[in-house]
Amino acid sequence: MKHIAATALLVVFMAGCTPLIDQHRDVAIVGDYRQFAENVLLNGEKKILFFFASSCSVCEDTDADLRDWYATEHIPLPTYRIDTDTQPELMQRYHISVPHAFVLVDGSGEEVVTVSHPSTAQLKRLLYGNMEDATNAGE
Repeated sequence: MKHIAATALLVVFMAGCTPLIDQHRDVAIVGDYRQFAENVLLNGEKKILFFFASSCSVCEDTDADLRDWYATEHIPLPTYRIDTDTQPELMQRYHISVPHAFVLVDGSGEEVVTVSHPSTAQLKRLLYGNMEDATNAGE
């Protein structure tokens, strides 16, 4: 059964689609870009939360970039897109006041670093785990 799931995941990845959550583990197998699900906060893995709003044009552009990057690059950390319209409690929990913010959280859902309105270079550094460089302003 695991061989079939792994084969299906490989086929989806090779087709350029965003891989789905492994139904047996509920954690990221490799870094990927997904819709947020509550069970990922406590899954024991570092992850990035992307606070997204459909009314935010920069968010829409970043969403397209993330889909492209995760389909073509080996980004180690998974990113979960959170719809700010339907999950305002998460905005409150992580002290996010406007969309287009990214929060790196540890495996127990605790905030490590928050980056609001990052440049492309800052976001790339965050995705690759370079937190200190990601929070530097002036880009």
